[in-house]
Amino acid sequence: MDEKKRKIKFSLGIKFSLFISLLVIMVIAILGYILINLQTQQLVNETLRRGGFLARSLSRVSLEKYLIGENFDIIVYCHSLSQEEGVVEAFFINKFGEIIAHSDSSKITPQVKAKKPKYKKGKKVVEPEKVENEYNNDFFFKGKDLNQDAFGYQLYKEGQFYDIYSTVKMGDKFIGMAHVIISRLLIFKMVNEAIMRIIYISGFVLILGVIGALLLSKIVIKPVKKLTEGVTIIGTGNLEHQIVLKARDEMGYLAESFNNMTVRLKEAQKAMLEKEKLEREMQIASTIQQTLLPKKFPEFKNIEYGAFYKATKSVGGDYYDLIRISDNKLGIIAADVSGKGVPGSLVMSMFRSIIRSNIHPDLNSFDTLSRTNALIVPDIIEEMFVTAFYGVYNLTTSILDFCIAGHNPLIVFNSMTKVFNFVNAEAGIPVGLQDNTVFQDMLKRYELKINRNDMIIQYTDGITEAMDIEKKLFGEERFHDSIKRNGVLPPAQFIEKLLKDVTEFTKGAPQNDDRTVVVVKLI
Repeated sequence: MDEKKRKIKFSLGIKFSLFISLLVIMVIAILGYILINLQTQQLVNETLRRGGFLARSLSRVSLEKYLIGENFDIIVYCHSLSQEEGVVEAFFINKFGEIIAHSDSSKITPQVKAKKPKYKKGKKVVEPEKVENEYNNDFFFKGKDLNQDAFGYQLYKEGQFYDIYSTVKMGDKFIGMAHVIISRLLIFKMVNEAIMRIIYISGFVLILGVIGALLLSKIVIKPVKKLTEGVTIIGTGNLEHQIVLKARDEMGYLAESFNNMTVRLKEAQKAMLEKEKLEREMQIASTIQQTLLPKKFPEFKNIEYGAFYKATKSVGGDYYDLIRISDNKLGIIAADVSGKGVPGSLVMSMFRSIIRSNIHPDLNSFDTLSRTNALIVPDIIEEMFVTAFYGVYNLTTSILDFCIAGHNPLIVFNSMTKVFNFVNAEAGIPVGLQDNTVFQDMLKRYELKINRNDMIIQYTDGITEAMDIEKKLFGEERFHDSIKRNGVLPPAQFIEKLLKDVTEFTKGAPQNDDRTVVVVKLI
C-alpha cells in the first residue's frame, strides 16, 4: 500500500477534540435548556402569585367601597396598582358589564339612568340598559364562579399579557370581577438575559474543553499510534510480531492482550485447519454412509415400502436395508449400533458388510444372524454391540421368518382391521456382545403369517425415545396412536405423518439418538 493510500484524512487527535467539544456543547445545551425552563417557570409562578395578590386586594377594596358608593376610592386604588412593575391595567367591572373603576379613567363607563321599570307577574323588576364596552364579554367573566378571595388567570391579547382576575362577592351574591393585566414582556426580557449569560459561559467552557481535549489527545494518542503500527504488522499475517509498550495503564494492558492474542491466533489457526480437515472427512464419511443405504427398493408385486434415516451427527450408527434374496424372498434389516458418530458408523459399516455376505436364499434368519455374530465378535470394539432385526418374507407362503437380537419389538399392523401384533424377543441379545454359543442359546426364531393390508414396522430407539424440552419421551403409546391414525396410508406417507407427530412433540428440542423407520406393507 503506497503513502497516498495510507494518508490519514482526519487524525485521531482531531476526532477526539471534536468529540469532546460536541460533548461539552451538548451538556451545556441540556443544562442551559433545563435552567432556562426552571427560571422561566419560576418567573411565571412569581408573576402569577404577585398578580393574584394584587387582584385579590383589588377585589376586597372594590367590595368594600362599591357597596357604599365610594367608587372614586376604587379608581385611585386601580391607578396605584398600575404603578406596580409590569402592571398595565387594573379595573373593576360589575355584573352588568359596567367599568366602575379603571387605571385609565377614560375607560370608566359613564353613569346612565336606568330604563323605566317593567313588571313581571305583579313584581317590579328594574333592568339597566345594556352597556357596550370592550370588557363586557364572557372573556372577562370566566371566573365569576370562583370563591371570594380566590384568583385565576388567562392569556390576553394573543399571549402578550396575563389577565389575573378575582371575583367580587358578598356571600353567594355575585357583584363583579376585579382584573389586573400584567405584561409578559418582563418575563421574556429576563429569560433573554439568562440565555445570553449561558451563551457567554458556554463559550468560555467550550474553549477550555477544546484546549484540554487537545492536550489530553497528545497523551492518549501516542500509545495508540504504537498499537496501530503493531496491529498493522500483525494484520499482514506476521503473527510473530510483539507490541512493545511499557505503559502501566489500559494501553499497556491492551498491548499485552494483543501479544497474547497473536499467540492464540496461531493456535486457533492451526486448530481451524484441523477442524476444516475433520469436517471434510466427516462430509465424505456421511456421503459414503448414505451410499450404504438402499438407493431403491426391490420390486415385488403387491408390496409397498417406506424408509427413513437421520443421524444426530454427520454420521450415525443406525442401519436399515431391504434386499431381494430371490424371486420370492425379501430380506428386511433394521439395526442400531451402541455408539454414535464415527465409531458407530464404522461398526455399522462392518455389520452391513458381514450380514449382507451371509444372506442366502437357503439360510433362515437364525442362521444368518448367527454367522454374522460369529464373524463380528472377534473384531468389534469392546463394549460396543449391534441390536438388530432380520426377517425373511416369503411371498409364496406369506410367512415372515425373523429374529430379534436385542432390538425393538416387531410391529405388524393391519390397516383395515386396526389390529396390532407385537413380537418382542426379550431373550435375544445384541450382535457382537457374546460368543456364538451364548448368542445362539439366547436367539429365538419366529414365523408369522402376513395377511393382506398388514404393515410390517421396524424402527430404532430414536423414534420412541425422542424428547421434548422437558425431557419427556415420545414413547410407545404415542407411537402406536400415530400408527393407528395413519396406518391406512401408503408406507411413505405414513412415515411422513409419523415424523410430523414426533417433530410436533419435540418442538425443536435437541435429540441424542439416530432415527430410523422401515415399513413394508402387503397390498
